[in-house]
Amino acid sequence: MEYQLKLLSPQLFEELCAQVIKEQYPQSWHVDGSGGDEGIDIFAGELDNKKRKHNRQELSVWQVKYFLEIKHGQIKKIKDSLERVVKKHQPEHWILCLPINLNIHQRKWFEEIKNDYSDVEIDLWQADTVIAKMPEKLIDSYFLKHQAIPDKKFEAVIERLNDFQSVSQLLEQNRAIKIDAHDFYNGTIPTWADITHNFDAPREAFGRLWQFIAGNAGQTAGRIPFGLITGRSGDGKSTLLMRLAAELTNISKAVFICKGDIEHLNVDQLCAMPRDQLVYVLIDKIGKYDNLTGFFERLYREHVPVVVIGAETQSLWEGRKITLEDCCDFFELPLNQLTSYDIEGLLDKLSEKPEYLGALASLSRGEQLEIFRQKAGRQLLVALLEAKYNQPLKAHIKKELHELVPFLKS
Repeated sequence: MEYQLKLLSPQLFEELCAQVIKEQYPQSWHVDGSGGDEGIDIFAGELDNKKRKHNRQELSVWQVKYFLEIKHGQIKKIKDSLERVVKKHQPEHWILCLPINLNIHQRKWFEEIKNDYSDVEIDLWQADTVIAKMPEKLIDSYFLKHQAIPDKKFEAVIERLNDFQSVSQLLEQNRAIKIDAHDFYNGTIPTWADITHNFDAPREAFGRLWQFIAGNAGQTAGRIPFGLITGRSGDGKSTLLMRLAAELTNISKAVFICKGDIEHLNVDQLCAMPRDQLVYVLIDKIGKYDNLTGFFERLYREHVPVVVIGAETQSLWEGRKITLEDCCDFFELPLNQLTSYDIEGLLDKLSEKPEYLGALASLSRGEQLEIFRQKAGRQLLVALLEAKYNQPLKAHIKKELHELVPFLKS
């Protein structure tokens, strides 16, 4: 389950920790950090130090850090948070919550921090601790249970789904392909080789989508869970859909993506599936299929255990005006804004090679972040290209076309 904690987002992990703490400390408070949290994410007890001492009470503070790796920069942020809260509130207890388990070297610096603040009882809730404290209802809301499928049964499933491709097989076929990320970061259509090489940056929206699936995948009959990724062209919908498919294969082999060249969704193939096997079906450009309403209604009537995740441009989906409330539990995930988490993750990926950064390479990390923040409302692709090449998208396209002219004439 530690693996699935890494699929959440900073906001979701903090919400999860707040719920875990609330179970153990009903009087705890989750702080809105939008105006500055003074080093406190969640606390239990009296904040005013004088009142606390007078009433002989204690203050416990939880600091939640969604760090998937611990390096110098992360350690500095942790120390800064601790220093702020100790200076302002002098808590008796301070607990650091992390979505990962520390290795022996990381544990040493944590022990050093404890020695630096001997007046404060400092503790660590790493991934294993957080999971161990989660009640069953929270586990079911955030985590998918692994589904083992015998090979023969899986082969029979694949034979039935001629219009759908096994994502496990697609990943395996592309894993050995040697490829550079240059084209991917210049906006080409994502491939399964890009996904197997982890070129894509983490998106904060992914956690919400995962939570929706986790909360609905347990049902074996009833309304069909249908999650839809929407956005503009270039917002990263297809890439997010493919990343979701890849991560789902760590839970189940029964993950399939609709072939892009078919004209109609073949619901007969899904209805022929065994009813004791949950199937994940992913459909890109889902709005183009005319039989979409009939597709979902049939799955609903025949109690097919399936979770459907689609992707479509927001304007096209709204234009279709499809009504699915009677047969689906519908969840829409719009990708219309780059979050700070998205931007940080993208810059981490681009920083792996100077040529990926383009014009950003000569700037400090703070300057790089500021450029992307100014473009946060733009499509991911537009923001990426304008930031890398330090020019408006139209000017970049014009330059690219101009460079192509000699090749087109030859």
